[in-house]
Amino acid sequence: MKIMSFFKLKLNSLSNKQLLTNENEGLKNENLNLQKQGFQQAQEMGAEIKHLTDELESLKTQLTEQQSQAQLKLVETDVESELLLLQLHQTQEELEILFLQEQEAQKQLQDLKNHNQILLTEKHTLTNEVSDKHQLTQN
Repeated sequence: MKIMSFFKLKLNSLSNKQLLTNENEGLKNENLNLQKQGFQQAQEMGAEIKHLTDELESLKTQLTEQQSQAQLKLVETDVESELLLLQLHQTQEELEILFLQEQEAQKQLQDLKNHNQILLTEKHTLTNEVSDKHQLTQN
């Protein structure tokens, strides 16, 4: 019976050892599969990082170009604004000159009208005097 127990124990021990060996092999295979998955994921992530890095560089280049274009446009707009302001000042000066000339012309016109009225009044007076003298001489 002791021998039987010993064999049973030995058999159980061998059986347990076989189970542990099988489990160890399974864990090794699982570990290997996980390593392969990890390596594959690392490669995919590396490719994604490379893609994103390339895209970032492209966007940086585009941004730099857009900034340069915006700066150029700003300079052009400043130059145009200065020219427009200069033209506005010149136009304003011309309008002031025309306004003063118009005022002077209006004053001269009024003076001529006043002088014309005086002449008409004098003409009327002289006409009346001549008419009166003519009537006196006929009488």
